[in-house]
Amino acid sequence: ANVQTGGYGYRLGVDQDNELKRIWIMGSGVSGSGWLHEEDFLIGSNEEMIEKWQLDIFKAEDYKLREIGDITINYNNSNEDEEEPKTIWTDITASLFIKNEFFTNIENGLINNGIQFIKDLNIALGFYADKKVIKKVVLKLKKKNSYRNYNYLNYKNYSGVSINSKTIKKNDLFFAIKGKKNNGHKFVREAIKKGAKKVIISEFLNNIPKDKVIKVTNTLSSLKKLAITTRQKSVAQIIGITGSVGKTTLKNLTSYALKKYGKVYNSPYSFNNKFGVPLSVSNLKEDTDFGVFEIGMDKKGEIDELSKIVRPEIAIITNISEAHLKNFKTLKDIAEAKGEIIQNISKGGNLILNENCKFFSHLSKKAKKKFIKVITFGKKNKSDIFLSSIKKKKSYFIFKVIVKNEVFFFESKYKTQSFINNLLACISIIYTLGLDLKKIKKDFKIFQMPEGRGDIVKVKRFNKKFNFIDESYNANPLSMRSAINNINSYSQTKNKKKFIFLGDMLELGNKSKNFHKKLSYIINKTDINKVFVYGNHIKETFTHLSKDKKGKIFNNLNQADAYLGKILHNNDLLMIKGSNATGLNKFSKNIKKGFAGVI
Repeated sequence: ANVQTGGYGYRLGVDQDNELKRIWIMGSGVSGSGWLHEEDFLIGSNEEMIEKWQLDIFKAEDYKLREIGDITINYNNSNEDEEEPKTIWTDITASLFIKNEFFTNIENGLINNGIQFIKDLNIALGFYADKKVIKKVVLKLKKKNSYRNYNYLNYKNYSGVSINSKTIKKNDLFFAIKGKKNNGHKFVREAIKKGAKKVIISEFLNNIPKDKVIKVTNTLSSLKKLAITTRQKSVAQIIGITGSVGKTTLKNLTSYALKKYGKVYNSPYSFNNKFGVPLSVSNLKEDTDFGVFEIGMDKKGEIDELSKIVRPEIAIITNISEAHLKNFKTLKDIAEAKGEIIQNISKGGNLILNENCKFFSHLSKKAKKKFIKVITFGKKNKSDIFLSSIKKKKSYFIFKVIVKNEVFFFESKYKTQSFINNLLACISIIYTLGLDLKKIKKDFKIFQMPEGRGDIVKVKRFNKKFNFIDESYNANPLSMRSAINNINSYSQTKNKKKFIFLGDMLELGNKSKNFHKKLSYIINKTDINKVFVYGNHIKETFTHLSKDKKGKIFNNLNQADAYLGKILHNNDLLMIKGSNATGLNKFSKNIKKGFAGVI
């Protein structure tokens, strides 16, 4: 912002650390520079300000002090004694922040302390400013800004960030987010009792200590701004994972492997949406070496928005499938949406792609147009990283993997195709980071699959002990096909049976019937003994099964529990899979409550 008062003022600039500076102006020349107080500008990012002002400065290669604005205040210093405070106030707000956006910027966290800014303006105006007028302006601002204090939103001054009062720890920030089911403002008092350093709210609340409160217009927007600033300040290598299937497993596998090389932070659980991504990124710490984040979507534009927060140095698109097809016309539209991550990869970054993906060529070309290096993995020997062979040894498998013409051996107890893809993607990440792959060759053997995504346990239930594959977290056509092929790959001892219990695949739109029907063709070619189903759409699968594979259609989950208790025998194998909304994930957790141990 260029303040001009009779040829005297300043512009805003950034230095090599992207910290805001004052560049003082004398006439048309720069006479010197001075600091803008760091606490004056807090959770807003310079990039957002630049985007608001439609400037292109961040494309510059030069990280020396440079200007970021050319917005002018014209202050008539010839009749300062005659001007009313209201007139001056209108001039300041209207000219400097365009259409009175000054308070909007304060509320959104772009500017911390408007009072200090006016003081700076007073200094800039020098002898021409009427002190009485400025004092009245400051008092007006104090009244407007009395419930706002952004000074603590410096990530060095708090322990962590949460939107769930149950997880609050001492010195955490609590953002009261309004969701579809809950309003975080109901839990503000609980968060304060548990030791929250600050609570960020958008609603007025009585009997809350004001020194604990930061009042904003939109708490989710403020959380995003904090995430963006945290990401800007982080020196960690950031990995962003998207795709239709396998995001959480790959995130966990990658985080597990990278712990051999440094301090790792990853998004917890499946925090991959508009709430989970900014929350996860906001919890990056100064001493983190690697940050691993998953990015999800159910409609166009979401990955673009979320990957702008993450800004990965390394991005991975695991695969493209018909997940959330109800919001897209074609599979190519899904590929385009997943490909949005490419435009937000940091400069000099890399994209890792599965060369067996149907849209590999399309995504690869898109990346290369942005001068992003593409690393490939897959079955093909022309991939940068590919699987050469698998050998069984005792209770685990040895994978021979070729990495850029160099041979490596890795050990794991899983050998399903979905795990192999995730293993190759993880190896690709470690290779791209320039780390020593030999350091982890035996460590994959200890890795445990995330719950509900193919983890295998021996369960003691119904007075029996049987093997249970939990695939219940979610389902789409690709993950369902993969799960069916996985159980088919497990060898069973004589007279021991394989059962699968399937629920609906949701969000498939008008193609749902066809996708459910196709599942039956895959199942009919397997050695699965009986299939049980629960839901409306999955009945289409049941209808087209071979007669000898038809188990039972359940009307409710209590019926399912009672029936499975009768037909399961010791050492049988049961797999459960369906979309989250079917309730099968909770059903599976109940089955595992008496589990005997991990296989």
